[in-house]
Amino acid sequence: MNAYEIAAIVQLIICLFLETWLVLLMSKYSRFKRAIRFESQINHESGIEDHLKRVTSSLLMTFFPLTLFILVRIGAGAAVIAFYSLENTASEKTISNLVIAVTVMETFGIAFLESTLFQLMICIASLGDSSFVPKSKGIIARAIYFFKGSTDDQLLNKNTSLLTTVISYTGTVMMVGIILSAAGGGSLSSSEGTESSTARSLLRAGSVLFLVAFISIFGQLIYLIFIDEGSRLRDKRISINKKDQTLLKVCLAAAPFFIVRLVYSLLSTFQSSIFDNKFIILLGNWNYFVGMQLCMELSAAIVLLFALSLLLRSER
Repeated sequence: MNAYEIAAIVQLIICLFLETWLVLLMSKYSRFKRAIRFESQINHESGIEDHLKRVTSSLLMTFFPLTLFILVRIGAGAAVIAFYSLENTASEKTISNLVIAVTVMETFGIAFLESTLFQLMICIASLGDSSFVPKSKGIIARAIYFFKGSTDDQLLNKNTSLLTTVISYTGTVMMVGIILSAAGGGSLSSSEGTESSTARSLLRAGSVLFLVAFISIFGQLIYLIFIDEGSRLRDKRISINKKDQTLLKVCLAAAPFFIVRLVYSLLSTFQSSIFDNKFIILLGNWNYFVGMQLCMELSAAIVLLFALSLLLRSER
């Protein structure tokens, strides 16, 4: 049993633990929802139903990518074990397909983890302000807005602050990155079995977009956490109490893990060959994979799950 197989087995064990933790947190969702409704009714806040819908949908959207991340990591671990089990018996095409499958799943892993951080930040920031979550419908609404050349309130809220506008575009950047990575993974090998330059370009573009999205999320977290009191009063759309700022700081603690993981992704995709470099899983150096990818992703996931558990456990 080599280092990759051992790492895959450890990964599967940790992912099963994370999945159990996530299921327990999901069971607390209804109680969290009732707590928000009760607090809003006590404070006689206007727009209670709209606020509740925004906060709870943001929370549900946090569970979704985190669940996908754990499932992708379980799938990648199983594929690694299958690769070494079939290495000497399977055809070259089967082995190549396994390498491609693992590569694509690893790319999706960071995408789903980044989406979890993004959605968790939105959920925490929207707890104290019903107007915080952007009203943009996403990439389709952006396209319609571009062609219409108008400021239709149904597409974009013209009173939205710069921060919420940046948040809206960040989600679009991540979605485009996921689409490009999926397209690149799907065409990673040409019919002759050699690498496709188009696939390399798409995967590189996806990695760059994930980096851009993370820089945006990091800047938003810094702004929300360390914004001075005077700026908060000037921007009436920002109203985050100390308790929620603490939750955002916990999210920020995952930033170093994301940075190392994104560096690994860029080093992997920007080599002259995707399959022939030391930063590629299965065919590269296992030390880089374990240290810069696996440990970083799992550490970031644990931090985000901890922040999510604090959010659901907090007294609203």
